[in-house]
This record gives sequence, C-alpha cells and structure tokens, in this order.
Amino acid sequence: MKQRLVGAAVLIALAVIFLPVMLDGSGYHARLEAPAEVPPEPAFHRPLPSRTQEGDGQAVSPPPRGGSRTGEVRTVSGQGGGSGPPQTREGAAKPVAAGWVVQVGSFSHRDNAVAERDRLRAAGFPAFLERTEAEGRILHRVKVGPELDRRAAERLKARLEETMERSGILVQHP
Repeated sequence: MKQRLVGAAVLIALAVIFLPVMLDGSGYHARLEAPAEVPPEPAFHRPLPSRTQEGDGQAVSPPPRGGSRTGEVRTVSGQGGGSGPPQTREGAAKPVAAGWVVQVGSFSHRDNAVAERDRLRAAGFPAFLERTEAEGRILHRVKVGPELDRRAAERLKARLEETMERSGILVQHP
C-alpha cells in the first residue's frame, strides 16, 4: 500500500511540473504568427471529347469555352484526340451543345446498357449511351435527354420515375 501511495505521489508531482509547460499555449501563438500562404487557383484542363452520331459519321464539336451557349452545333471532320477518358455518345436523335440529362444507370457490360436504352426508347424516351472510363474500368452510362432547361430535365426525371419506375440523377450535358 505504501508503494502505491509513493507511486501516485510521484506521478502527481510529475504532472504538476510538466503539464503547465506542455499546455502553456506557446504552440497556439506560434501557429497564429505563421504566414498563411494561399496557393494560386489551379488551372484545370478539361478535355472536351468529340461526339459522333449513329449513321452519319460526322463529329459534332462542343461550343467554344469563352462564348455563349446558344445551342449552336458545329460539325467538324475528323476526331478530336482528347487526352481524357474515351467518351462517345451513341444513338442520340439530335445533338445539343449544352443542357441537362437524366442518368438512369451505369453498366460495365455494354449489352446490359443497350438493353436498358432500348427499353427506354420503346417507352418513348430519348435515351442514349455514353461510354466512359472511371477508375480504370470502361462504363456505359444510359442517359435520357438532353434538355436545355434544368426544369424540363426535372420534369423528364419525374416522368421516368412515374412511368418506368426508374430513378435517376440530373447531370449536366455534355
């Protein structure tokens, strides 16, 4: 019992000596005095992939970065060689320069994505596929649209949920 009391007294004495030294707040003041350097805003390069329509073989280029998005579509000959993941759009009725789509699924097997796209088309929805790469895997995304206005895309999403019992997410297009 005597040894335990001596040990407890030694620990309390050490705590009384060293805790005030460690908790005096000097590190807090040093941190406040350090210059806060904010790095410059990073410049992201987002390659815009070229899109092809089924059947005609012409590529449709996206709108210029600095200009207004009026829905104008320009056709170009040849494919753009973007450095990003491969993305192609299959089976769209008409190209839209910018807008909103409802993504209803992502499939690793193309056959499953084509079956879902065909099922949506049979129900009267303007569905298409977009091939992309994520985390080293090829994905086939089934999307419905596009709509120029977000509200129209939200109505399309509600119609999908009501008639097809398929939920989806709104994403910007392209």
